[in-house]
Amino acid sequence: MSISAKDVMKLRQMSGAGMMDCKKALTDSAGDIDTAFEYLRKKGLKTAAKRAEREANEGVVATFIAEDQRSGGILELLCETDFVAKTDEFKQFADDLARTMQERKITVAEELLQQDSLALPGKTFNDQLSGIVAKLGEKMHIGRCGRLEVASDSQGLVKSYIHLGSKQGVIVQVDAGNSDSLTAASFQTMVNDLALQIAAFNPIAVDENGVDKTVIEQELDVYREQARNEGKPEQILDKIATGKLRKFYSEVTLLAQSFVKEEKLTVKQHIEAVGGELSDQLQVVGFISINIGK
Repeated sequence: MSISAKDVMKLRQMSGAGMMDCKKALTDSAGDIDTAFEYLRKKGLKTAAKRAEREANEGVVATFIAEDQRSGGILELLCETDFVAKTDEFKQFADDLARTMQERKITVAEELLQQDSLALPGKTFNDQLSGIVAKLGEKMHIGRCGRLEVASDSQGLVKSYIHLGSKQGVIVQVDAGNSDSLTAASFQTMVNDLALQIAAFNPIAVDENGVDKTVIEQELDVYREQARNEGKPEQILDKIATGKLRKFYSEVTLLAQSFVKEEKLTVKQHIEAVGGELSDQLQVVGFISINIGK
């Protein structure tokens, strides 16, 4: 049967698949667009299954911050090669996923993929993903993802930072006691600087209270063993280990790190200085940092 160019273009817009693949799908489906779309979707699933053993260590980080800056989302969309990660289609898909995750308050990848696609009316993100896989021929999936949101009875901002060609991204939430602080240039700059700080120095927690106890015990064990190997007396091993743990905190917790723009100050001291200028108490509530491949 004759397949019209109009139908081929429509299917291509729906699926993202190549022209020849769309034409073949329509031919095999007797010209029915929905059947042809499902054919291409299944082809994408089969392609993904064949590549299940391949590593998806490339990709992009996407963020979306609400217009009122009271909430934000972040996720990584992973693929096999940097070439695919740099395509406009792949990056736009990641942006659409981040926007939907943020606006619909979703933090589970499987649930996100069941949401309506922003680009394909009547189809889900999962349908769209299958089409992209069929077209580009690589394994793809959503990796880490998360949201931050200021509580309804609090004042605060959520800001984002994207670095390294979308290979690294950060969202951070800082709350204030007074709503007037949120519009102050010094507060806005501080929150942006904190996002940059997190991207540059990769803290694992806001402060020592946020460090996993298992990590702390592992570090203490290492420090005790190091001191023991140096011939230190057993009775002072705990004291030595505790001292080294304080240095560990200064490296891996945000508030204890040296401030990226003024190394003589810790991040905590910088925040307190800005708070002093605004006559306000400022608090870093949390952050999410994603670095592709790490």
